[in-house]
Amino acid sequence: MDSTARDSQRIKQVSVYLAPGCMGCERACELVEELRSARVFDTSVRVIDLSADSSELPVDLIAIPSWYVNGKLISLGNPSIEQLCEALLEDPVDQS
Repeated sequence: MDSTARDSQRIKQVSVYLAPGCMGCERACELVEELRSARVFDTSVRVIDLSADSSELPVDLIAIPSWYVNGKLISLGNPSIEQLCEALLEDPVDQS
C-alpha cells in the first residue's frame, strides 16, 4: 500500500446532516467549525444540507443533526466534545 492510500485511510471522514429550521443545527455548525479549526485530528468534514442535497442519505438517518464518522452513526443530535473525540480516536472503520 502506498503512502497516499495509507493517508486516505487514516483521515477520518466526518459527515454532518443538517436542515433549515433545525433546533440543534446552529450548534452543529459551531461544532464543525471547532473541529476544523482545532486541527487535532486528521479529518475531512462534510456538512450536508438536506434542503439542498438529499441524494445520498444513510439508511439510519432518522433525525437531524446526525453525525457520522467513516460512515458510522455516532450521534443523533449533537455529540458532546468527548463523544466526538472518542469517535475520532477509534480505529478506522471499513467504508465498503
